[in-house]
Amino acid sequence: MYNTMMFKNREEFLQTVITNSLRLNKYDYRFLNNLLLLLAKNNYITTNQNQLFEKLVMKYKKQLKGLGVSAEAIINLDWTVEQIDSDKEHTEAFVSIENNELKLRLPFNKKFIDTWHNHIEKTYTTRPHGILVWSKAQKMYVGKATAYNLLLVNKIVPMFYNTNYCVKSQSLIDLRNSLIDTITDPTYKKINNSYYIIGANKHIIEATKDIDFNDDPNTLLKLSLYGITIDESVTGNNKFKKFAGQVNSSFDVSETSTLITYFKALNISNIICNMRFTSLNKMFLEKLTEHFTIDSYQVSTANITKPTKHSVLLKANIKGSDYLPFVVSEEILKCITITNSTPVKL
Repeated sequence: MYNTMMFKNREEFLQTVITNSLRLNKYDYRFLNNLLLLLAKNNYITTNQNQLFEKLVMKYKKQLKGLGVSAEAIINLDWTVEQIDSDKEHTEAFVSIENNELKLRLPFNKKFIDTWHNHIEKTYTTRPHGILVWSKAQKMYVGKATAYNLLLVNKIVPMFYNTNYCVKSQSLIDLRNSLIDTITDPTYKKINNSYYIIGANKHIIEATKDIDFNDDPNTLLKLSLYGITIDESVTGNNKFKKFAGQVNSSFDVSETSTLITYFKALNISNIICNMRFTSLNKMFLEKLTEHFTIDSYQVSTANITKPTKHSVLLKANIKGSDYLPFVVSEEILKCITITNSTPVKL
């Protein structure tokens, strides 16, 4: 049993009930325990923290009475630390991008936590690298500054908080909103050293959610398979990156060495071409045969077999050679038109 007169201030009361007295639910206990730590660390209490403390004192009024403590008497006690007005930092959400990390800082809200984790569990079968997760050390959600993470924050957080964005994150959201009506096809762009798919529908977002956005040619290859246009802001003047991000491209027979280098870098192991192409480009294909498997087919669906994974389709730049029985997919990565600019000696 306790007596209200035992407590000279609210800190003494808080210390006592946290250590061995009240039967608190886990969220109330967590708040009061954190409050005790914050009092020691900050040497002040905010008006919102004080209001919640008083609310909990009255919530456990019956338990306190059983311990010989008057809730009203505790409310009349003072804090020994300074009480300051709660500012936005303690009541609202803050989104910032620093060093390619997206940070979300917000006050505790059980409904938000439940909604957030339910969404993550429904969206992912496994938690991918880079998704926003709670950092106990930093006391905030931290993850990679990806388009998916930023859109996820922008979708869910404003449902529960007045949300403040740093200049960089706000500019990206504004840019995305301004471009969404002007870009009709999904386009992969580099904006302020971060990468985003502009104009993506829910199917594109779902299909690419586990891809680590960057300018690596293998990443551009993966994105191109979903019909995503790779913008020049990503490729610049880099020919290999442009090739990796294009489904259809053109090469001259004089560029065989470059083509071999590109194929190897993209883990392409198989080449498909029709028999007419084979007969017209024997010398060209001989060089490729040293490095890759060559599959020839008749221009007849009866002779078409499912290609090996990581294949490319070659066709000649002549009339009648554009019959393509395959579509770009996980098996057929690219369609390449081979030209021949070699002068003809007369």
